[in-house]
Amino acid sequence: MSNSVQPHFKPSAPIVLVGIVAILAVTIMAYLPALNLTFISDDWSYFGTLSRLGATDYLTAVLNPFGPYLLNSYRPFQGLLYVMTYGGFGFNPVAFHAVNLAMHFVNALLVSMICWQIARNARLALIAGLFYASLPAYSLTVMLINAPDVLATTFYLLATWLWARYLRHGKARDARLTLIVFGFGLLTKEIALTLPATLFLLDRLIVRAPLKWTDLVRRYLGLALIAGVYLAFVRLIMPANPLYQTYRPALGWHVITNAIPYLSWLIVPWRIEIPNPQIWVALASGAYLLILLRTKNRVLAFFGIEAILGMLHVLSFQWQVFDARHLYLAGVVPAVLLALIVERGTEFFRSAWARGAFAGLACAAILGFNVPGVANTANQYAAQARFERGPFREISRNHPTFPPGTLLYFIAPPTSEDYLSGMFTLQYGNALHITGTRYNQRVNLERYENVLVYYFDAQGKSSEAQFKRARGIANAPPLPTIFEDAIRLEGYDLFTPSAERGQALVFLLYWRADRKMDRDYTVFAHLVNAQGEIVGGVDQQPRNGTAPTSAWRPGEASVDYFVIPIEETVAPSQDYRLEIGVYDLATMQRLVILGQPNNADRIVLARIEIQ
Repeated sequence: MSNSVQPHFKPSAPIVLVGIVAILAVTIMAYLPALNLTFISDDWSYFGTLSRLGATDYLTAVLNPFGPYLLNSYRPFQGLLYVMTYGGFGFNPVAFHAVNLAMHFVNALLVSMICWQIARNARLALIAGLFYASLPAYSLTVMLINAPDVLATTFYLLATWLWARYLRHGKARDARLTLIVFGFGLLTKEIALTLPATLFLLDRLIVRAPLKWTDLVRRYLGLALIAGVYLAFVRLIMPANPLYQTYRPALGWHVITNAIPYLSWLIVPWRIEIPNPQIWVALASGAYLLILLRTKNRVLAFFGIEAILGMLHVLSFQWQVFDARHLYLAGVVPAVLLALIVERGTEFFRSAWARGAFAGLACAAILGFNVPGVANTANQYAAQARFERGPFREISRNHPTFPPGTLLYFIAPPTSEDYLSGMFTLQYGNALHITGTRYNQRVNLERYENVLVYYFDAQGKSSEAQFKRARGIANAPPLPTIFEDAIRLEGYDLFTPSAERGQALVFLLYWRADRKMDRDYTVFAHLVNAQGEIVGGVDQQPRNGTAPTSAWRPGEASVDYFVIPIEETVAPSQDYRLEIGVYDLATMQRLVILGQPNNADRIVLARIEIQ
């Protein structure tokens, strides 16, 4: 691969139009199944909030950098796009997916336009656009309405194209527009912060026009100032950013380990799981460096750096879960490199006809892999969306309406309470309230006219119980109760003070740690009859093992839940009692309750009736 690509003729307007139509056709052919998809994951929480607040208040909240982060970070252009689409089409999934698909088509066009602006090779530009329109590696991003990557990449690529025009023609207008679009990108997603590096590399590695260092400083001063102001702004608002608090970006060895799955998907951009990806990434990286050192190819160096810059924002996360949607910007690299390989292959043929035929066949073969891969992604998306809607589908089928002032309380649902809240809000409106154990907050159940609690079996099937106010059935113990090792039980909520055989006893415990603990304690909850015999119970670490006591922060509340099945063999009686306690599983020793006589190690929460 040489440092440049041989320029071809300048295409006429009809040929340009044919190229645009070809990219549009491939985009539609690849992503047509996506138009049949519903919302998924964060879509529900974002649009549920939009429905509750209304367009005006939602947009006001999104624009406020010091308010609650409705989009997990300060990304006002993402919120603006939601409001505009909602204003035109309501909460119609087809409309939202069509908007994303249109932006993806624009991005494929921009990739083609950038290649033409730099290489002046019409065939290369067309092939690069076709490949970017259809590569499966990042196709999930186009289907995720909640992902700002598509819009952010539009600004990123538009700024790159404007800068390439500026470098070629020297028009100040293009430079000024680049600065404006750069600002738009920063207000869409943080990845735009790498844009100045991309533009500098394009300038110095690809264009390489002679330039004094003073002129170079003046050229990039505007970009540097905008980036500096943005960084200062982010530093000011960062403490309130939940994304930062969760992932805590930093430099370290984790950057390399985080990069392995992303690089493996760029090396094989067809969503194919390759075994031992670290080995393949190491081999590919080694081969790349050897070729680079031997050829000193500037184009190869540029795209290698761009692959890292395109996903740099996630590589720095200290807590990392691979997510292919973060490949959307970096996916430009394999699309263009594949186009360069096809273009280089045409050089083995002498006649223009043979070169065109080879390029066409090569494109058809690669597109033959791409399009089914995108369709497979859509099928996986649809399956995930159906799974997420499972609890909502079952409950809404049984409840066409809910009385005003109803609260639905979800105990460890298979679908996030945030997503369920959005689903129910869009269906039933703001009069229905949703909460659950994931929020780890105590709720005053007495405030609501009607409270329904939902708990789930191992297959995700829900069971419903109605909160029954304890009319003298429960004998409340003195609270708070403090166990050894500074474990404080501050309260509880018993959803079912009476239960039928074959159903379950459902309740919440509200804990707080007075100091840091180094042991993971187990909580027991036993249903005991008048003879002191245990007829039912559950022993588990808090929140079924997902909130071990060693992870509790001093002073922080922890909501725990229990679902005790009532066997059919349990005799009906009003004389059962619910007992709880805490013990160390390693030693089987129970923790004593402080201030209680006879070293008491259990507390009777309530009297229970079994019908």
